[in-house]
Amino acid sequence: MAQAPSIYAYRSLGAFLSAHLMWRRDANPKFSYRFLVKRMRLRSTSPIAMVATGKRLPTDEFLTRLFAELELGAEELRFAQALVALAKAKGEEERQLYADKLDQLMPAEAPAEISLDAFEFIARWHNIAILEMVELPDFRPDPAWIAARLGGAVDPAQAAGAMELLQRLGLLARDDEGRFQRTAAEFSTPFNVPSAAIRHYHGEILDLAKAAIEGQSVEERFFTGTTIPLSPRCLPEAQKLVAEFRRKMQRLADKQQGSDEVYHFSVQLFRLTKPPKAG
Repeated sequence: MAQAPSIYAYRSLGAFLSAHLMWRRDANPKFSYRFLVKRMRLRSTSPIAMVATGKRLPTDEFLTRLFAELELGAEELRFAQALVALAKAKGEEERQLYADKLDQLMPAEAPAEISLDAFEFIARWHNIAILEMVELPDFRPDPAWIAARLGGAVDPAQAAGAMELLQRLGLLARDDEGRFQRTAAEFSTPFNVPSAAIRHYHGEILDLAKAAIEGQSVEERFFTGTTIPLSPRCLPEAQKLVAEFRRKMQRLADKQQGSDEVYHFSVQLFRLTKPPKAG
């Protein structure tokens, strides 16, 4: 059975609840909204369905009762409450306040880490791009539409194969209304672990970046870099700085409403010189 979705991988309470309820239903076919309605002594499935589809934000009382019935812990409830507060926030300062609180409540371990074996199957750039495209407001699960939105870089057959693969791996699922939905807001691969699949993925991304230099205007892209002297002893600290900046970029993306396109964000830090030979 697939692993239960982690709330810490989400920036939307509705998306988490939808994924969690689908996971529960897959684990136990008898589980349903009606089951929860009976346990919570509600009059209809509407309150739960509206929260799970993101059409309504729950009260603190309702959220506490729901998480108790789903046997989710106090830490997960606090994270959920912060998600609701972020969704209700008015103004950039208040949104930043709750975004920082979510970071503070995040456990030390990385969210939704997938195995290298699974990554072997999604090492092609277009699979991950299509996973992100599901979030676009105009997304259509039509292979021809997907191929066209990717600029013809893949054909409809590849797009159809990617959709099947992402569903098979449990990264995409249909909600109760039949629409495709991600089962995790983000995922990561094990840090600093050698992998041919990851090398292949980054190689493809670098090829796309070279094509973008010629094919996209400076208003559509941003490339910058600096060459610096750096001791190898400082590399772990440099990696931490890059990882922190990446999290800030993810936070910026999380705050967007109705993003229109999918971008790839990369930072490269690699050695240009060779160590001197001993002796």
